[in-house]
Amino acid sequence: MIKSITELHIERAREYMALARNKYDSAVRPIYGIRRRGVAPIHIGSCVLLSLRDTRFLVTATHVIAHAKEIRLHVAGAKELIPFSFDASLTTTPDLYDFSVCVPSQVMQMELGDVMYIPEREIYETVPLGRNRLRMVMGYPTSKNKKGIDNPRKAYRRTLWTYINMSFAVEDTAAASILGAPTEDHLLIEFDHKNSLDLDGIGVHSITPHGASGGAMFDLGKMDVETLAKPAQCEAKLAGILTEYRPRNKVIVATSMKPMLDGCRSLLSKA
Repeated sequence: MIKSITELHIERAREYMALARNKYDSAVRPIYGIRRRGVAPIHIGSCVLLSLRDTRFLVTATHVIAHAKEIRLHVAGAKELIPFSFDASLTTTPDLYDFSVCVPSQVMQMELGDVMYIPEREIYETVPLGRNRLRMVMGYPTSKNKKGIDNPRKAYRRTLWTYINMSFAVEDTAAASILGAPTEDHLLIEFDHKNSLDLDGIGVHSITPHGASGGAMFDLGKMDVETLAKPAQCEAKLAGILTEYRPRNKVIVATSMKPMLDGCRSLLSKA
């Protein structure tokens, strides 16, 4: 059967999404808050684990980490919720960059268990530009993660959400006009809940992305005729950390990884 270019695009996007999700599933984690013992945790947001020069980091959005002022934050480990415990951290103001970089303590790293830390070689410091780039967001929306836990030390269920828009990435030069921010520091992806794909490539209505802040934006590679002619391979790299959804512009916004990598290096220089 002869397939149209659109059908090939959808098929390849599904393959890329599945490859990236399977590879990075355990590096993107939900964050919960616990007010006191015996009270069910509250879903707060998402975070990403990465490594740089043999040091492990947790990165998330500033407005997510800010909840620590009013509630004890925990990240989902391999088996249970683990309380935040950092040896060092760097936090920006939420009005522009909106990210926080933290170095988990050795105790926290041990308690997290069998999770993945994305290595530096799989992170874009300078993201390839162009509208033919396929980008995917990955995180934990509150609507999918507010149930399933009634005790912080019991087993829990996390529901990861991924989203690809077949319109591809928004032109990166649009960041300056939409955000009033430096183009190279932010990435955008159109968010249309009527034009979403599930893992089987079926068009579905997506969900409100509230709670996905602090999650990941991956660049999955080019989507052009030359790429479609080759077998699907996982070319995904971490491109940014999700910070907000702008319904007026219908875009999900991410801060690019360069400012965060600079923050990681700053913490390493002070160690």
